[in-house]
Amino acid sequence: MPDLLTHVLGVYVLLTPVTWRVKWIQPRHVALVMIGAVVPDVSKVHLLVDSSVVANTLGQPWSWTGIHRLGPAGALAGVVWLADRRHTG
Repeated sequence: MPDLLTHVLGVYVLLTPVTWRVKWIQPRHVALVMIGAVVPDVSKVHLLVDSSVVANTLGQPWSWTGIHRLGPAGALAGVVWLADRRHTG
């Protein structure tokens, strides 16, 4: 839990002042990056659910090691971006 809080608050503290100086970066962009900062901590789900359980459920080989990389972070940010009704396209 401290890692999660550190990642999210670290991004907030570092990027909020940037929004004051760089006009094209808005607070909603900070929120997207904060959600992306959660991804390394999402990979700790392996402590609760063993990869063999997921592999048996899906019928496919499964590993939790790739979930904290750039691809899932981008996918998570994309889902949040799509859910945001204020984006301009």
